[in-house]
Formats: sequence, C-alpha cells, structure tokens
Amino acid sequence: RERADVGTSAAWLSVLFSLSVVAAYWLEQRIPFDPFSMYTQKMQLLFMLATYIVVAVPFFFAGLILALLFTRFSWAVNRLYGFDLAGAAVGCIAIVFTMPLLGGGGSVLLAAAFSGLAVIVFADRKSRLLRAIALLDVMMSILVSCHAASWIPMRITPNKHLSSAVIKPVYTRWNTFSRVDLFLRKSRDFKSEIEPVIAIDQGTAATGLPYDMRPDVKSVLRRFSSDSLYNSCVAYLDRTAPDVLVVGSGAGQQVLDALHAGAGKITAVDINPIITSLVGENPYWADLFHQPQVRLFTDEGRNFIRSSRERYDAIVSCHTISNAAIASGALSLTENYMFTREAFEDYYQHLTDSGILLITRPEFQIPRLFTTARELMARNRVPDPALHLFAFTYPDQAFVKGRGSFHAVFMLSKTAFSPGQVERIRH
Repeated sequence: RERADVGTSAAWLSVLFSLSVVAAYWLEQRIPFDPFSMYTQKMQLLFMLATYIVVAVPFFFAGLILALLFTRFSWAVNRLYGFDLAGAAVGCIAIVFTMPLLGGGGSVLLAAAFSGLAVIVFADRKSRLLRAIALLDVMMSILVSCHAASWIPMRITPNKHLSSAVIKPVYTRWNTFSRVDLFLRKSRDFKSEIEPVIAIDQGTAATGLPYDMRPDVKSVLRRFSSDSLYNSCVAYLDRTAPDVLVVGSGAGQQVLDALHAGAGKITAVDINPIITSLVGENPYWADLFHQPQVRLFTDEGRNFIRSSRERYDAIVSCHTISNAAIASGALSLTENYMFTREAFEDYYQHLTDSGILLITRPEFQIPRLFTTARELMARNRVPDPALHLFAFTYPDQAFVKGRGSFHAVFMLSKTAFSPGQVERIRH
C-alpha cells in the first residue's frame, strides 16, 4: 500500500469495482432470497447471507480506492473528503434523472460507467491498456444499463401475486421512489369484463378497478347500479351531493363510489405522479377523472389536507399505505404519519360538523385507529366517544389465518351516529 503507484492501483481497483457492480447485480438476481418467507423457509437465512456477501463486493473495492487515497494523501484529506461528499451528492441528484429513464436496475449498472471514467483519470497517460479497458468499460456499462430491464431483469419474489412471470404488464414506468406496472386481466367478479390493475413495485401494493370505464363512466354506472358494488359509499349515509376527499385515490375505485353516490364535489389526491398521469390518460379509465365534479391532485395526502382550507362531508382513505418495508426488513422506510394523533386532528378539523372519516385497513390494525381516535376526542372534549366510532369487516376478504379480514372499515363521525345511520351501515 505504501510503495504501490497510487494512480495505477486506483485505476485497477476502479476496473474491479466496475466489473463487480455488473457481476454482483447479475448474481443477486439469481439468488432466490425472499425476505417474506424467512419465517417459513430456513434456507432463506443462507440466501440472505449470500445476498449480503454478493452486494458487499462492489463496496469493498470502492472502499479500497477511498482508503488508498486517504492514506497516501492524508495531508489533503479535508479536500479529498469534501470531493467524496460532493460526489455522493451528485449521485443522489443523478437518481432523479436516471430512475425514470433507466429504471432501478439501469441506475445501478450506470454506476459502473462512472467507475470507468475514474480509470481514465487515475491511469497514467502512458498506460494505453488501462485507458483502452476504461473506454470499453464505459461504453459497455452504458449499453448494459440502457437494456437492463431485458438483459438482466429484476427477479420478483413468487409471493407477489402480480409477478410478471404470470402476466405481462402492458405499461411500465419508474420514478425516483417506485416502479409502476399496468396489468390487464379478466375481471374476477364479472366474466366478460377486463379489469385494469396498477401494481406498485411489482405487487408490493396494488390498486385497480373491477371493470374498465369504457365507453364512459355514466354508461358503466348504469350497467353496474347495485349499491353493494360501491363499498366506500357507506361514508355518505344520508347526505345529498356530499363534498368528498379521497386520500390515495389510486386507480379510482373510491372516486367511482362517490360518483355513484351523487357526490357534488370529489377531490382525489395521490402521491405518485405516474399513477395520476396514467389514470388521467389511459383509455381503460375513459373519463373517470375528467368528470366536472372531480379534481385530481398529485400530493402527499396529509400535506394536502393540512394546506387545504376546505371542509369535507367525507374523507376516505382506503388501504393507502403498505407494510412492505417492515416485512422486507427495510426498517428505515417504515415511518408513516397518516394515522398519528396529529394526522387525525388534521382530518377532524377538515370535516364538516356532520362529516365522516372512513379508513380501511387489515382487521388487526383497527384497534390502533380506535386508540388514536379516542385520544383525539379526549383532546376535543367530545362526550361519549363510543357513539362517534364504528367498525366492521368484510369476512369474505381472506387474510393470514388468525389475523382476521384483510379489509376492515373504521369510521369516525363528527356527530354521534344515529340509530338509523347504524342500521343503514349494517345493511
């Protein structure tokens, strides 16, 4: 380390880093690691270990390069570390552009091209071999990154029910925080219908409609007129032309429900710009989001509510968050602030005097909502909060054995539920 030529050593280490990025990414796709099955398959522990070892290899070579520079040029370590941090910042900014263009895999593989550029910087001008390798490396890395989706496709765990191994998406797009696929499949409830399903991160979360909206929404509502098909309408009870806010509108089922209920104004909010663009332009949604009473916004739900000056007869939030980060072990991604006491306070303040908040979650999470709601009502000095809360489940929505229904409904009314309203909810 002390005697080796710094430039030549760093150049060869950069070559190894570049090659290891591609090799590690390719190999990682072939390790059948499934974090969702770790409690049922003991082999997953070995697959997890293999995955960590494989993905650590590029970091090992990158670490050697930095350690070499820091030790040999310790007198300039402040400048070197400053450039190190600046490079990391540029990489973070670059993701904003590379993810939509190249996807997740392509963005990873593009890092190999930048390592090839580093070889050119480090190598001695007389070292034609290194420079030739670097030039070839840069061109090959860019080529591979542009075709990553087809040449080194991402392996999808089999328990994601919308795996592309079963059905191919008709539309795929990436942004900085998600991959969105559109699948078209035969409707599970209506044999002659096609249902469009939007999958986030290849099935980690999904949102869809039981049938498409062609030729137009009004025709669809006439064909499918039964109240039982529009579950979230229970939030409107006896209201005429309610003003509705849908948080996490997704594919638009709750927007369709509100149209069926004769809503006078529907504000739909979704955090993902790919989804809001897709439902506004794809023919399978026809004019669902182009109705005169519908407004669609791309925003984080709670931020939108907090900045809004409007009050709503109903705020509807149906399965708007996923537990995927917790299940996969990505604990740094698990924080969500949609169901905190402060969030409930925001919802409560934006309801009309007789407004209703409706949230759907898996059944085992409903007690948390009750606890939060009671804290909210205690702060607002609401007498007898039990009269303002209601919950029920759809028993036909199967879930993990012993954990109840996947689809449970929680309702909070700003005024006490009347016996007539409770009876109507029950039916």
